[in-house]
Amino acid sequence: MVETNKYAFDLEGTLVNLESWHQYAFEEVAESLGVVFGITEFNKFVGAGDEAISEEIAKLAGSIGEMVDPVKVRGLKTLFIGIYYIVLIFILEWVFLNMWKRLGLLAAIW
Repeated sequence: MVETNKYAFDLEGTLVNLESWHQYAFEEVAESLGVVFGITEFNKFVGAGDEAISEEIAKLAGSIGEMVDPVKVRGLKTLFIGIYYIVLIFILEWVFLNMWKRLGLLAAIW
């Protein structure tokens, strides 16, 4: 059996701040439900987690007559954040591939 090295990179919160992406995703969900949940509202929930934010957006939607389950809000947020993550992955892949190519070139010259 061949032993291989495996590496995992947890970039969220270390190299990449994705908090604003979560905020944008919740903002998109709220907008799709006809309510406003911008940065001011989001900042009140920093550290509270997706469940608390989803409940608040569902409550806001309910106040205008749009009855929404908080679980649906979280599902929609996951859909939106998934799109952002895909974009991030493509960007990071491009950056790292170019970096490795440059390092390989530098190693060959060195």
